[in-house]
Amino acid sequence: IAEHDAQAGTDNYEFLHSYLMLERRTSTVADALHMHRNNVSYRIGRIEELYDIDLDDAALRIDLLVAYRIRAALLKQH
Repeated sequence: IAEHDAQAGTDNYEFLHSYLMLERRTSTVADALHMHRNNVSYRIGRIEELYDIDLDDAALRIDLLVAYRIRAALLKQH
């Protein structure tokens, strides 16, 4: 996702991270990112479609959060 963002000039990686860290609470994400909650829902739908993921899958959400942590740790080392 981060690579795609770099190529496309998008921020899906950080947006998804915020969404997961805020426990998928659309209103909370909207407030934190200063956007309308409908935009949050729309963007999440697009991210799910674009990357063929289902964020209703709890195991996938855990895997993604672990991957975010691992990537952050690896980037700190460099």
